[in-house]
Amino acid sequence: MILIAAPKENEWAALDIGMCAQNIMLSASAAGLCTCPVGLGKFIERTNLYSLLDIADADQVLIGIALGYGAEKPKVPERKKENVFYVRHGVRGR
Repeated sequence: MILIAAPKENEWAALDIGMCAQNIMLSASAAGLCTCPVGLGKFIERTNLYSLLDIADADQVLIGIALGYGAEKPKVPERKKENVFYVRHGVRGR
């Protein structure tokens, strides 16, 4: 489990952590690991394990990422191609 923390007072922390989590998950996948974002990971603060993490009082855990080797290899669904619409901006004289 990876827990990602950020300063409580940083208004951009959630966005930054989202990008960080995405990169961790993509990198783990490239290395053959499976991942799952765990939004409830932030509730570790309410457990007796939290003090073992040595997270500063000014920071908070915003998300957890579970990772490991998956027991299944689900089939990748076929990509839909008919659900994309292109809008051309500024086209005159149809």
